[in-house]
Amino acid sequence: MARKLRVDYPGAIYPVMNRGERREEIFKDDQDRERMIAEALKRRKWRAGDLAARAKGDLSKVAIAAPVRAETLVTVKWIAERLGMGTASYLNNRLHRWRQGALR
Repeated sequence: MARKLRVDYPGAIYPVMNRGERREEIFKDDQDRERMIAEALKRRKWRAGDLAARAKGDLSKVAIAAPVRAETLVTVKWIAERLGMGTASYLNNRLHRWRQGALR
């Protein structure tokens, strides 16, 4: 049995997929992932050096990491290293708490 059609209306919120049609990757290389991080830093008026100056569990860093993890196929380890957030397991814990609303 086919699934029901999605109800479409203005202002609706829909899930974002991390793959394109036929399971093709949307973000194909590190350049796309780096662009996401660069845009997030720009919105916060930060430079790359500001990441190192902040604590590994800084909420702003978690706010940058969450969409990168959700919208790409990059590993938690890569994100943790790129943002200076300690180990992958530490970042995983922070992301889990972020999704649960415990960190906001």
